[in-house]
Amino acid sequence: MLWLGFTPENFSTLDYFPVFPWFGVLLAGVFLGNFLYSGGKRQFELPYTEKNPLIRLFSRTGQHSLLIYFIHQPLFLGLLFLSGLLNLNML
Repeated sequence: MLWLGFTPENFSTLDYFPVFPWFGVLLAGVFLGNFLYSGGKRQFELPYTEKNPLIRLFSRTGQHSLLIYFIHQPLFLGLLFLSGLLNLNML
C-alpha cells in the first residue's frame, strides 16, 4: 500500500512520491493537453523566440535533460558526502 500513500511508522526516503496526492496534477495536465492541443495540433501561435538567449538556453538544456539527470544525482550525492552532510551508512 506504499504506492497509494499509506506509509508505515518511521518511514523515510529521499525520492518517494505516492500516486494519489499527485493524481489531480496529472488530470489537470491531461485536460490542458487536450484543450490546448486538440486533435494533436497546437491551437495557438507562438511568438518568434529563436533570438532570445534565455529561451535558447532552456531549449538547449531540454535537449540534454537525460544527460543532466544522470550526472546531477551522483554529483550532488558526492558533494553532500564530501561536506559531511551525508553518511554512507544512511543509504
